[in-house]
Amino acid sequence: MRDAVRAAQPTPQQVFVTSVSHLSAGMRLLNDAHAELERATLAVLTESLARGCHTDVAMSAHDWVVSRCPWLSRAQVGDLVTVATSVRQAAHEPIREAVTTGRLPVRRAARLVRCLQQVRSVT
Repeated sequence: MRDAVRAAQPTPQQVFVTSVSHLSAGMRLLNDAHAELERATLAVLTESLARGCHTDVAMSAHDWVVSRCPWLSRAQVGDLVTVATSVRQAAHEPIREAVTTGRLPVRRAARLVRCLQQVRSVT
């Protein structure tokens, strides 16, 4: 019986050779899943802020997201809140569309929105 089990188990070299391509594919799938989750989170957050869910419980948008999504880093929360509050404005429709379709990650959209806000404050 032990011989049959040993014969069925791959050697470490076989696992490594087989696993490299699987690991790469797995990482791509995880990246895609993360991006999709980020877009879904943004969509729900945008709607929640539009409906005033955070004000119903007397919280800032940032604090409300932190309390609802404890797994997000503070930077991620800041980026999500920045984008969610800005994409409701008609001027930021191209940003909303780019994020929604996956052409622009939330962190880059947040950076873009912050830059646009700085430009507006100068003009």
